[in-house]
Amino acid sequence: MSIRPRVLAWPIGDQLVASSRLRLHAPLTELAAELDVQIVHPNGAERWQSESMLDGTDLLYVQKDARPPARELVENAVGRGVPVVYDLDDDIGCWPGMDERAVLRLASAVVVDSSCRAEDVATWAARVTTIPCMIDLADDPARSAARTPDVVASVGTFGNRSSLEGARAHLDAVPSSMRVRVIGPPDARSAFPRVDFRDFELGSFVADLLASDVALLAHDHDDAPRKDENRLVMALSCRRAAFVSPTPSYTALLREIDAAGLAVESPDDLRRALTDTDPARLAGWADAGHSHVWEKYSPRAISTRLLAVFLEALESR
Repeated sequence: MSIRPRVLAWPIGDQLVASSRLRLHAPLTELAAELDVQIVHPNGAERWQSESMLDGTDLLYVQKDARPPARELVENAVGRGVPVVYDLDDDIGCWPGMDERAVLRLASAVVVDSSCRAEDVATWAARVTTIPCMIDLADDPARSAARTPDVVASVGTFGNRSSLEGARAHLDAVPSSMRVRVIGPPDARSAFPRVDFRDFELGSFVADLLASDVALLAHDHDDAPRKDENRLVMALSCRRAAFVSPTPSYTALLREIDAAGLAVESPDDLRRALTDTDPARLAGWADAGHSHVWEKYSPRAISTRLLAVFLEALESR
């Protein structure tokens, strides 16, 4: 093995796919001094040449993908004695054509995003480590303008279609005097006809988020147990307090910053919270959360935890 271990990284998507950006592209960029990394393009022809791709590889890192080409690559790696680290931040079986269980069984180590998901995969995986997502777009220059709001005149929410669906019913409870902004994929725009809808774009996301004074983050009840805290981390990293549904990962983080008052059980609770909560108290929670997440979820902090998993897998082969 070379001084800088050679890591072949296989993402399920490019930088525009949030899970790939946060759990592969960004951390491996952060670890450029420690690792010699080759990232396979998600749509590249080389994805069908899995055997030769492993030449000179010390470790294979696969992010979420468990479709046939990824499984073939993992099988070849195991056959060569190359350790495999598999990252899974989604429910098993929710992607068509993927056999996550097969990869879980073969992997030297598995990384997941929440403790509940760790329990889900423990049946098939020998070693499981929970590592949350890092702060997204941490170096975006728009962050320099982030100030803690002293009034609450606007509410914002953001996420993929599933996450936005969890917030939709709550948005109807926002007082008519407050502006509502939704940031999401273009194909979700039609579901939010009466709000300021902004298409998610990497270059404008942080600025679009900062245009709201407080965030709203909600999941459907059935989805909540396996959801991680990355959206709440993002809001707090921008000095924005966030009212949240009782998602376990959200409430756990709120307890860490003594901000349990940000959890709301229903749209009616949200209406009361937006009307009755002292803006100074919201500002205090936002400031406390901002300091906390930049210490716990910074790109370096999260990348260092992933590096430890890689090194353990390399040492145990």
